[in-house]
Amino acid sequence: MQFDREDSANGRITIEDIDHLPNKEKGTFGEVLSGTYLKSQIRQNPSRIIDIEIENSDPRIWISHVNGPTVVQRLRFLQDDSDEKVSWEPDFSFVATLPDHDVRRRIFIEAKIGPSQPTDDQRRAMQLAANQKTPDRTTGLPQPTTPDKRLVYFCQVNLMRTAIDLTYERVLPVC
Repeated sequence: MQFDREDSANGRITIEDIDHLPNKEKGTFGEVLSGTYLKSQIRQNPSRIIDIEIENSDPRIWISHVNGPTVVQRLRFLQDDSDEKVSWEPDFSFVATLPDHDVRRRIFIEAKIGPSQPTDDQRRAMQLAANQKTPDRTTGLPQPTTPDKRLVYFCQVNLMRTAIDLTYERVLPVC
């Protein structure tokens, strides 16, 4: 394999460079970072997704990347108290499977950079997803609909001077 060295570029990105990106690109950076970091945390401690302690210090875990630049997932729900439709495109999603425990979870993440917050429609749809409500319509990959199959997270991404803070809040089901 040969590379065209004259047409290649090297670069170094600082936090300041990221902070000065246009909002769309900055948002994309936050989405990928939030999903990648959460996948890493789940690999290190899979108990996070099943609410029981796993005694095996090195359990088998499979993580399948679901969402990316070429796969757009949109979930649309009908609200319980009205016929109003709310839609949400999770910023990042993946499937985590613990085959020895017969556990499979689809994880959805909404990421926001800085002080940004989810819109009201995003909040409502995220709550319906966490409640395991069956989507009225989906695009992208089929969605699991059985209870405890979906986990929904909101991630606040804060660019600090020398580091990036990621704060995750799990959207809990409301009965």
